[in-house]
Amino acid sequence: MKIYFYTIVLFFLVLLFPLISAELVITEIMYNPSTAMGSDSDLEWIEVHNSGTNSFELINFTINNKKIDDLIVGPKEYFIIARELVDGSDKDEDCFESLYGNNDCSWNSTDGNYKAVDAGSFNLKNKKDEIVLTNGDLEIKTNYSKALGGNGNGHSIEYVNNLWLESKEVYGTPGRKNTADPNYVPPQKRDVKLSVYLDDQIYTQYSYDDLFKIKFLEKDNCSDKEIIKVHYYLLDENNQTIFENNFIREKIGCSTYSNTGELLLKEGGEFVLCGEVVDLDFEDINLDNNFVCQNIEVIDTSKIPCDLNLEIVNEKLFYSNKERVGFYNQLNEEIYPFTIEYWVEDLFENKIKNKVVTKNTNKKSYTPNIDEEDRVLYLKSEVKPLCNDSNHSNNFAEKMLIVVNNQINSQSGDDDSAGNSKIEIKKITPAETTFGDLVKAEIEVYKGNTNKYSLTAYIEKEGKKISETTKINLKDKFTDYKITLPIQLKPNCNLVIKEGEANLIVSGLGETDEMELLIEGVDKTLCRDYLSYVKELKKEENNNAEGGSNKLSYKIVDLPKNIFAGEKLNVKLNFQGDNSEHEFKVWAYLYRGSKCYSCCSDCEVVLERDDNLIEFDLSENTEKEVKLLVPIDSGIAEGEYNLKIKINKDQQKTNQEITAAIIVKENEELKLSEKTNQITGMAVTNFAAEDNFGLSAEELRVKESSKGIVVYESSSKKAQKVIPYLLIIILGLVCFVLIFKKI
Repeated sequence: MKIYFYTIVLFFLVLLFPLISAELVITEIMYNPSTAMGSDSDLEWIEVHNSGTNSFELINFTINNKKIDDLIVGPKEYFIIARELVDGSDKDEDCFESLYGNNDCSWNSTDGNYKAVDAGSFNLKNKKDEIVLTNGDLEIKTNYSKALGGNGNGHSIEYVNNLWLESKEVYGTPGRKNTADPNYVPPQKRDVKLSVYLDDQIYTQYSYDDLFKIKFLEKDNCSDKEIIKVHYYLLDENNQTIFENNFIREKIGCSTYSNTGELLLKEGGEFVLCGEVVDLDFEDINLDNNFVCQNIEVIDTSKIPCDLNLEIVNEKLFYSNKERVGFYNQLNEEIYPFTIEYWVEDLFENKIKNKVVTKNTNKKSYTPNIDEEDRVLYLKSEVKPLCNDSNHSNNFAEKMLIVVNNQINSQSGDDDSAGNSKIEIKKITPAETTFGDLVKAEIEVYKGNTNKYSLTAYIEKEGKKISETTKINLKDKFTDYKITLPIQLKPNCNLVIKEGEANLIVSGLGETDEMELLIEGVDKTLCRDYLSYVKELKKEENNNAEGGSNKLSYKIVDLPKNIFAGEKLNVKLNFQGDNSEHEFKVWAYLYRGSKCYSCCSDCEVVLERDDNLIEFDLSENTEKEVKLLVPIDSGIAEGEYNLKIKINKDQQKTNQEITAAIIVKENEELKLSEKTNQITGMAVTNFAAEDNFGLSAEELRVKESSKGIVVYESSSKKAQKVIPYLLIIILGLVCFVLIFKKI
């Protein structure tokens, strides 16, 4: 018997020996060819190596469920599995054979000294994917992601020394030994956080384009720019999606909030704004930060009466030609959104400067350039409010300017007549930058018949220089110059200067030109090493000692004294920031004694005290208003109750508290059925709309499709549901024992 057994074992070992000694390894992947190579759908391929000493026969093998042709692979041989080995019936002429062979529409020994098979149009994803080569019994698997390299740049990724590395050679090394550098360092992973930047109270008929804030956590160099794609959408009170869109944000340093989506609503109400990062140009560490939701209240300003009065304020009446005119569009109030159009005309209503639209009352500027000895010009503005303006007669303003050309009839001998010299800013690189960065301005200059030779460039914001001044001398008259001027932005490590739009000013030769650019954030690496940062810190310490700095504070700014049972209590809080950025979690509930009266404790679905929790970031030295909705239980007795507001700062273990007294009155108009509907709707639907921001995208989809989902269930309730099942199990066991004894 033993001899028979050993004979069978030896027989199977002989059969399996070629399989054991033939080892297949996936050694190279071209998952995202460059556009210069050709079509992504035609030029994807993988390389497999038989590292064993015996031949291997591939029969009935598939790659990612796509069948490949049968093939015999010799020892130490490579073979290629191509998405499109030879050109098919598609419109382009791209295929593996056309790029790596002799382009005769047939793969043979004249193309290469390695074998290749077609895989029936299998697909390799560009972000990350798993590759499975199997015949049902034998399975070879590997994973990859674009963080390894080879993402659309013409290179493959190669398996060298048990590591996946980007190929050293363009187009990779199909059918031969890999040449990737073992010392290659893969790209750094990023941890990106998405938060809602839009205020929680906005207005109808107004276009908002700064919806989200994108922030990279612990990023060392803000000069490294990233690309992110975000999908965002809006939910109504019934948790239905009423609007959705995508935006792609490029050239992101450490953080940004500008041009992060667009939103314009025509009707007021309560909504939930959600955003999700759907595509990154890097490997993300913590995907939990990629999804966010926040409640927003939309107010219909067309029903709110107002009376806006517009006035133009400038410095003086007389200006020299080419002297910069600074002015303000001043409003009597700025409570509700508005747009202002401003322009410049002459006495005959000819437009000298075309209309410019702005949404703020910051300082504006205009530089006159006239040919005459003097000229009368008018600054003109018109405000268009979103509120119901009862008096349109004061929505228009104008201011007269008298411009004098001192160069006319000048006896200085310097002929600087208008148009003689010219300065034009062509391009600013980068157009969006951070404090402390180096900005480059491409300028075209024509120097005419002038003895002036100096040209200066600097960046200013609201009339204040925020950069070093760059100077250059131009000696030759009647000469065209193309110049690139570097301008060093000040580091602004103490954040005294606010982010936003600034102006690049280039002046000289009797001419001036300017162009806008956007400044966002500071270069943290530069601030950490910059010597002036130490001086600024000392100044801040002195200010703190003198009581001159902001202190972190929060208070209730709007709280009704009385409320009816069954209604929602609207609580508004004001947060005043200090010299640091903070993370807050805030929630509130109504109680008396030890019992919660905003938890719907008599309902089937019981709420927790922190079910209305909201999270937000408070930037340095900024002010933010936060709204909490506290649902009051229906049917509670009239009387005085306490509102408890819990505040957690920077994930500290101890929470801060604010307590206020609230008088609850019984709402006699509510019927019993109405109360029941209000309770169930509050617990399931409304809270789903108000607290979605803490859920992942998958959890949100579950909530949207499941209107009766249980948000919370107490231990006693769970125990009651389990009791019938326990009784059935016990009864079954008793019957089993009785039957067994009879047997």
